[in-house]
Amino acid sequence: MESTGVYHLRLASYLVEHKVKVSVENLLSVKRFIQMRLSKIKTDKSDSKMIYDYAVFNKPGLWTGQTKSQIECSHLLSLSNLYTKEIIVLKNKLHSEKA
Repeated sequence: MESTGVYHLRLASYLVEHKVKVSVENLLSVKRFIQMRLSKIKTDKSDSKMIYDYAVFNKPGLWTGQTKSQIECSHLLSLSNLYTKEIIVLKNKLHSEKA
């Protein structure tokens, strides 16, 4: 499975909970592997074949998921980053109103 921001996490977690072996790989690594094969065909079927070939060739490690504490920390960090950006936007807006 390719790492796609946070979008792959729910599926990967679900699969691990149901005892399915999962590997999560960097999207760019898989993309470069496909580009090295010089494949011009771009379909879902050909992409899945290439991802399979990537897994066979590179033998990626299994993904174990995150603990509940790690997930909570990740959410808190994201929220903190969001609030920091919002503070900067509001300070800039206030500064422009004064000017």
